Amino acid sequence: MMSENYFQKRQKLRIGDQPFFVNFNNSTKHPRLESFTEMIIISCCPRLTVKSITFMIFLIDIAIYIGCFYYAGIDNNGELFTPNQKALFDFGQKYPYFIIYQKQFERFIGSMFLFANFKHILVSLVCLLVFGSYVEALIGFKKMFLIYIIGGYSGTLVSCLMSDSPGVDGTNPVASFLGVLFGFLLIKWDKWDYPGSGRTQMLMILMFGLTAIFTLGYIFTLVDTLAMVGSLLIGVLFIFGVFEEADDNRYASNDSYIAKIKQQNENNKCSRYFSLFLIIFYLVCGTLAFFFMRTPKII
Repeated sequence: MMSENYFQKRQKLRIGDQPFFVNFNNSTKHPRLESFTEMIIISCCPRLTVKSITFMIFLIDIAIYIGCFYYAGIDNNGELFTPNQKALFDFGQKYPYFIIYQKQFERFIGSMFLFANFKHILVSLVCLLVFGSYVEALIGFKKMFLIYIIGGYSGTLVSCLMSDSPGVDGTNPVASFLGVLFGFLLIKWDKWDYPGSGRTQMLMILMFGLTAIFTLGYIFTLVDTLAMVGSLLIGVLFIFGVFEEADDNRYASNDSYIAKIKQQNENNKCSRYFSLFLIIFYLVCGTLAFFFMRTPKII
């Protein structure tokens, strides 16, 4: 009876309702015929393509990281492959004092592409490829790029409001992607309530990613955990604000089904608008509070 219920629910799932970490059609090859690279891609980031914005961000992060070494060399007193402090500062390191008093506003964005050392960039880019590729497939490259900027900025803003310390925020956008996936999992939790859906496994994968990036904040002084928490929460609010149930072509002739989907979207309109309002309210009020109420010092 359990098996029948499982297959019945699987058949009723629409394309947009398939669990994002459980996809039995990722590969058409027999597992024994897959290369090691294919196995990694199929298992970890099956939706990643070289033309995706996720992969472009990946290349940009690596290019800037290498550019730091070319610009000012390696800090031999730091961790493995630690960029020189001069390079981090000149490339846009977060520094509240210089943002306010020197009007170096570009540091809000520049810090999102900087990493403290090799361990930091390794963990961050692995999480970017895995979770970023799913977010891009889920909401499209335009919204994905939007949450990359908004999520990264929001985390940096939290850090600037709470601390005068300089830092690098390359992990903030990854935290916002995890927030998007956490939020989407909450939205779909009841719909994926059937044996074999993998929703618990998906939750564990997201928790593993969250643990990985928060560990970076615990280990490295230049990585701010509060900033990642801010980006995570903005990611959750973002998916609550932009997600709508989509019509499936296979059900286009089913008037009652289409009416049900439209009614669900209409019922959720208030919560979507409220989520977007909270994001805008935080961005506006947080930015004003930083520039008009904070008096950061050089550290």
